Amino acid sequence: MMTFLMLFNTHFFQCAPCQKHFGRILASPEAAAVTDRRSLSLWLWRVHNEVNERLRGIEAQYGHSTTGDPEFPKEQWPAPESCPQCRASDSPSAWVEERVWEYLQQVFGVGSASGADGVRPAKQLQLGQSSRWAGKDTRRVR
Repeated sequence: MMTFLMLFNTHFFQCAPCQKHFGRILASPEAAAVTDRRSLSLWLWRVHNEVNERLRGIEAQYGHSTTGDPEFPKEQWPAPESCPQCRASDSPSAWVEERVWEYLQQVFGVGSASGADGVRPAKQLQLGQSSRWAGKDTRRVR
């Protein structure tokens, strides 16, 4: 899986600093500790939130609100209203990773009926069906 993410990093990010930063994340000891679906899911979730936190600070320096670019707010996921049990009751900034894992499975996992926060789980894409993210590309999976 990490090989795929390295290739993704090389070919997806058009922004050289973004590519370099994600490359460092991929080379981290935390990335090396990924061994299975659960650890990969939680690692990607942590990386997503870390990147959002970093970008929020950078965007705030350039005059955006405290959440960064208002068009694309950099917030921690999942939001408290989406998964209140994902955060520790005594410290809202602390995560309960077991609950986060369960929520990830509920939203993106095999058998999930629909995604929360407007996300459509990839599992629901059937062979021969194009993705809403495909834009004008109507090629089908065969």
